[in-house]
Amino acid sequence: GLEAEVEVSRQAECETCGGSGAAPGSSPQTCRTCGGRGQVIHRHNTILGVMATSTVCPDSRGRGTVISVPCADCRGRGVVQETQPVLVTIPPGIADGQRIRMPGQGDVPTGGGIPGDLLVLVRVQRHPLFVRHDRDLHMPLDLSFTQAALGDRLIVPTIDGEAEITVPAGAQSGDTISLPGHGLPP
Repeated sequence: GLEAEVEVSRQAECETCGGSGAAPGSSPQTCRTCGGRGQVIHRHNTILGVMATSTVCPDSRGRGTVISVPCADCRGRGVVQETQPVLVTIPPGIADGQRIRMPGQGDVPTGGGIPGDLLVLVRVQRHPLFVRHDRDLHMPLDLSFTQAALGDRLIVPTIDGEAEITVPAGAQSGDTISLPGHGLPP
């Protein structure tokens, strides 16, 4: 595991307007078309009576407010695109393709609100010596004919240092020698 600082491009609240979308010194106004509801109700006379349908207000785009003087930095959206550093804690033994969810580290929605979650997709690089099988680590070990026939004690690398193994006499190609406790953490 490790802690890594990652540069993330995400939507953040505009500091100039405080997320309102209106230029400093002005403020969003209640929409005259929808009266601040964000929806417009259309009534139609039909054979069965009056039918009402509701649609998103075309002027306020569902917000209920309109911005007459938009902020120059965010162009009235209330959010800007920023690149910010995020400290990601990657747990030991994580597998390739797993995701780490970081609550509140994602985009701020347009129009304000609670930031979403940041999902970090983990890509684990191949190790030059070890091959991973679930929590077990496998490593090829070349032996001489004499070592395989008569047995031997060898020092081998592990992810946390070196360890001694005993090769039994008569070892065959493809045999596995286990070192308990030297795989990946649970």
